[in-house]
Amino acid sequence: MEDLYEIMVGAVPGAKFGIGFCEASGHCMVRGEGNDGALKDLAMKTAYRIGAGHTFIMFIKDAFLSTCSMR
Repeated sequence: MEDLYEIMVGAVPGAKFGIGFCEASGHCMVRGEGNDGALKDLAMKTAYRIGAGHTFIMFIKDAFLSTCSMR
């Protein structure tokens, strides 16, 4: 999840996001990361409802790139 966090922050710096992850081994926990608390909570709750191992759920908002910056 840390890699996904770093990718999101580096790819679109202004984006808000939340990630939920279902682990498939050990205690089968649901973990969360993100820079927006509401999106992180939503991603974790959704991952918990799905309940499938090694599943990443990501909710993103304010993720846009200016066409001027892509020259």
